Amino acid sequence: MTIRDAPLLRPQPSLADGAFTDRALQFRSPDKLELTMLELDALLEAGSMDIAPVDAIVVLQPAADGVPMRIQPVTLDEVEPLVRAEFREPDEALVSFWLAPPDRQPPHTRDFAEFRDMVAGLPLYRLTWNAGRDAAAEAVVAVRDALCGGPLAEQEPVGVPR
Repeated sequence: MTIRDAPLLRPQPSLADGAFTDRALQFRSPDKLELTMLELDALLEAGSMDIAPVDAIVVLQPAADGVPMRIQPVTLDEVEPLVRAEFREPDEALVSFWLAPPDRQPPHTRDFAEFRDMVAGLPLYRLTWNAGRDAAAEAVVAVRDALCGGPLAEQEPVGVPR
């Protein structure tokens, strides 16, 4: 089943006549396809986990041309505008209970202050990268090394501007 064929539960501004709009395909477009877990289960034809462990939060920040990809540990205060731009609460279909342990999952949506409390103590990183230039595989390696103490954990710029 494709998204075009799926009976989605909510209207999606990113879709028109079964295809993604030009605006939805632009980098950092506000028109995002937002699917519920039920919709994902139907589209992927695979059940999802009720809860997945969250080891860290990685916030993406676009890099200007000539600025190498870099991953750095940060505080939520440093990247709050970037996180708020992606924060989807209080959308009931995207409640952030998946970040909480099963015995502490909220029965309601959360505001940003609750989200802040919930993620306190989790490692937080900013990945500065240029999606048009840097390979996603390089970004994954940088994140893995930052989390696992690999060779890129020194927080030096990684990748070569192309």
